[in-house]
Amino acid sequence: YGDAYIGAKDESTYIRYTQKGGVDIKGMFHIEQGSTGWRNMEGLPDEIQAAADLAQEAKDAIDNAAVGSVNLLRNSGFTGDYETEDLSAATELSADTELFSKQLEYWTGVATVSADSDAGSGYSAAIGSLSQSVSLIKGESYVISYKAKGTSVSVSCGSFSVSQPLTSSYQRYTHKITFNGSGIFLISGTATVCDLQLERGTIATDWKPSILDNDKSMAGFQAINYIASAIKDGSVDILGGLILANMIQLGNYKDGKMQKVTAGVSGIYNDDDDVAFWAGGKLEQAILTVMKFRNDPNYQPTDEEWANMANFVATHGGDVFLRGYIYALGGKFRGEVNAESGIFKNVKSPNGNFKIDEDGNIWIKGEGEFSGTVNVISSNGYKIVISPEDEYSVPSIRMYDYNGEELFSISLQYGLGGMIPNISMFDPFNSNRLYFRPDSMVVEQKGSDGYIYQTQIMGGRIIMVKGSEIVWDQNQLPK
Repeated sequence: YGDAYIGAKDESTYIRYTQKGGVDIKGMFHIEQGSTGWRNMEGLPDEIQAAADLAQEAKDAIDNAAVGSVNLLRNSGFTGDYETEDLSAATELSADTELFSKQLEYWTGVATVSADSDAGSGYSAAIGSLSQSVSLIKGESYVISYKAKGTSVSVSCGSFSVSQPLTSSYQRYTHKITFNGSGIFLISGTATVCDLQLERGTIATDWKPSILDNDKSMAGFQAINYIASAIKDGSVDILGGLILANMIQLGNYKDGKMQKVTAGVSGIYNDDDDVAFWAGGKLEQAILTVMKFRNDPNYQPTDEEWANMANFVATHGGDVFLRGYIYALGGKFRGEVNAESGIFKNVKSPNGNFKIDEDGNIWIKGEGEFSGTVNVISSNGYKIVISPEDEYSVPSIRMYDYNGEELFSISLQYGLGGMIPNISMFDPFNSNRLYFRPDSMVVEQKGSDGYIYQTQIMGGRIIMVKGSEIVWDQNQLPK
């Protein structure tokens, strides 16, 4: 215990400990792996401190990073939707009319699309101005990325706007935003752009087409590959009542010819997204259904889109997609269930602490929190209304009879020092009323002469009023 000195007599090198100053070291010392506490050291060389600060900034950035997976811009590769145009007798055609896969589909503005080997899709656009409506969440983080060359571009989305100088060769640019404002993505300037991408998160990923784009062609190729594999590499064996096969397709089979495939079973399993069972469409429509939902489980197809998708699909990975109703005697959902609406006969928690039956009775054990007005109605028409803010903008509890006449209320009123509680009781048959406040009590009755009589008790004072006339005033109670 106490002060200590270890080292040379001339103090050229030493280790000194004092109770007031701690440990001093003069000379060289070696730090083994696993040592900690370097952040508390002062006087580090600037390079070491700068590296430490940079490492901390990188760690913070990684901790706060979020990676998106869906390009929210449709036709961002300027390839179109791979659909032919519907023509009518009134359609005017010119030499420049696009009849298949319009290259600026979903975009509004002026641009010239050209083949470009540097673009991920094989096409780029020399722009003047292009815009597209997008559906984004206010307050969420998004990242915009694109490749561009030329003079400059201006990019805006909601309340975000930036002007970006460009070079004569392609460079990739990214802009991180927190979305607010209107859902319009706009890019304009004197430039050639490609690989446009808007995704949720804070990290820009490699360009990819949107899952909202038309995947019919890709689904068709995949279906052809599956069928070709089943024909080329597969076989069918029937062993008694056992059938071994790669794929079975069902449909309208007539006169030795399959008129239309409407359902099937596939044993081809490359990954969890491969179709195992489908109905209400062809195999390529079943594959398209999986593609639509694969990267966006919240995707909501329109009726027009459902017409090009299979109505029921189950994958080898266990995912099920269907359009229609489910009828079941029971079941268990171990995850989260999202529904726009529904009817439940009875609802209860697994441990029974919360329950709502079909008659509207509610049981709650433990603490609960409600938002909004609560109405409790008995079978004979009596009602209790609990409101955090009634027509007088104060919280209240009110009771009504079967005719809707108020019988009882607890509410707040404005007093001299702020809000104070008020209890009121009413007799709807003779207009008699009783009011309680912390500073007073009022009894109100309607007399046989038609006048309203009030008796008011306030501290040491009693007042009796007939109509608006004070008929008796006792300033001090008798001893």
